[in-house]
Amino acid sequence: MGRRAVIFALILAVLAPVSCRRLALREERPDISCLPADSIFVASVDVARLRQAPLYQSLDAEPGQLKTFLLRLGTDPDRDLDEVVFAFRSAGAEPGEWLVVLRGRFDRARIEKGMEDPAARMSVEPYRGRNIYNLVRVPEIGDVSLSVVDSTAMVLGKSDAVRKVLDVKGKAAPSLEMNEAMKGLVAGLDRKAQVWAVLDGKELARLVERRRRSLPDTVPESVLKNLSAVVSTRLSAVVTEDLAVSLEMGSGTEKEAGNLADAVRGILAFAKLGTQGRDPEAAALVETISVAQSGTGVHVRMGLPGDLVRRLRERLREAQPVPGPAATP
Repeated sequence: MGRRAVIFALILAVLAPVSCRRLALREERPDISCLPADSIFVASVDVARLRQAPLYQSLDAEPGQLKTFLLRLGTDPDRDLDEVVFAFRSAGAEPGEWLVVLRGRFDRARIEKGMEDPAARMSVEPYRGRNIYNLVRVPEIGDVSLSVVDSTAMVLGKSDAVRKVLDVKGKAAPSLEMNEAMKGLVAGLDRKAQVWAVLDGKELARLVERRRRSLPDTVPESVLKNLSAVVSTRLSAVVTEDLAVSLEMGSGTEKEAGNLADAVRGILAFAKLGTQGRDPEAAALVETISVAQSGTGVHVRMGLPGDLVRRLRERLREAQPVPGPAATP
């Protein structure tokens, strides 16, 4: 997962949600039916419900690249976008690739008409009765393609990833619903969570092993060992007036779970030493985190009061670099 892919995910996460049919309130298990079966990581932001949370409303979210892009397509993200789902495919022996599904209400004819504007400077590839638009290279992201799956979903990613989603939609490739490990992780999610993520740790460990030679020498062996011990990860975030985050990590044995819990506690102890008396907000954040082991599982919980979240948000804003004056030739 390269730097550009991570930046891409962060940009989209600020904005919101995904899938292949319209969402009702999340009372049933999240829909992963339009994602490829080889997805080893899935994260979702249910923007429609997140917008209703008092804490989110008070954060005054700023527009980002995706929101600007959708507006140019004639889609109002504040009205028509319901969910954003990210997925990372292991893609066999390949490095893997990201894809993003946007779920909501989309005027396919209007969007595709805008894409056909000669000034758009993009190539078009017909595929399975739909068009894949290979967009101009996007700064900090790279090559991105887009396809309107139907009136409820769009998909973004590398052209191969977009084709894979259309294959799943056309029942020419298996859906993530056929992946029992990922399906089980999704089934155990907190139904109240507006933000969630699941990870197949076994597949991630295999992917890391395949790419081990390309990892920086600065990555400690202990980090790789702890990573390989995590066979599954499930994260849920519930936003109300406050923020509650739950992270569940599963290991193969109780001993591995104990080592993992000790490693997390060690990180927290180090963080406490570095923040006490120097950084009140960061110290308060660390104090809200608890770690518990149960059998082969480790559960990390964090509960942040809304006021603390808002203070941390202001700090992040202040830390953002201010664009300098344009260079003169």
